[in-house]
Amino acid sequence: STGFGTGGATFEDVALFAAHIGDHVKIKAAGGIRTREEFDQLLDIGVERFGINTKSAIEIIKTF
Repeated sequence: STGFGTGGATFEDVALFAAHIGDHVKIKAAGGIRTREEFDQLLDIGVERFGINTKSAIEIIKTF
């Protein structure tokens, strides 16, 4: 997801990318990431960049 679509990044979609693109391509997940749990799940499967709206980002950062 670019963050501009209607759905946002889903774990299933990002996992599919991660399984097929190889180590030389970095993954950015944007849109739909609202909780620390979602952030951690995406980080665990290889996401290196995140596009998160400001309100959600602040709430996620507070959990660290």
